Amino acid sequence: VPVNAFVGDGDEFDPEDWAGYPAVKVKVGRRSPDEDVERVARVRDLVGPDVGVRIDATGAWDVDTAIAPPPRLVHSGPGVAEQSLART
Repeated sequence: VPVNAFVGDGDEFDPEDWAGYPAVKVKVGRRSPDEDVERVARVRDLVGPDVGVRIDATGAWDVDTAIAPPPRLVHSGPGVAEQSLART
């Protein structure tokens, strides 16, 4: 059962790889917040409103960012933010 496609931290991605998935998970937190926002917005534009967008920070965010992510990121509509804080 397909759960979600994955967009890693690499520079290139191919939307054809996401065909048939109900959601696309985008790796964030390794680049600047502006770059993350642009990548998530680009994915959202490519998949349209009927496919979910999720983000995965893999513990890269501080508490303030996890509680209130950049407004432009929120505007791109990620439905789930996974593992935003590192374990302490």
